[in-house]
Amino acid sequence: AFSGAASPRGAATRFLELEKPPVMNSPVFSLATLGRGGETNMNILTYASPVGIRPHRVWAVSLYRGTRSHENFAERKTGVLQLLREQHADLIYLLGGQSGRDVDKAAGCSEL
Repeated sequence: AFSGAASPRGAATRFLELEKPPVMNSPVFSLATLGRGGETNMNILTYASPVGIRPHRVWAVSLYRGTRSHENFAERKTGVLQLLREQHADLIYLLGGQSGRDVDKAAGCSEL
């Protein structure tokens, strides 16, 4: 079934009603960073996109402020961008749903 909504130009826009959300088919990245004492932290990125390849490969990433990952990256200006695959699904809650202030994410990854 379809439902409609008026667009700014007055034409009807049609939406398909779904029983459940569609499966997303977009890359999921994690950024590994190092803290002042050399401790590893990792997170889930909501946005990562290449913005240059020459003379160096450069990516734009989005990090939440106030997180350990943001603090580490802002201080060191470096990190390791990791493209996650389906076999890494069990890491999503650890890396994205918990704070590196409360959990040793590197140790948690080695346990999974």
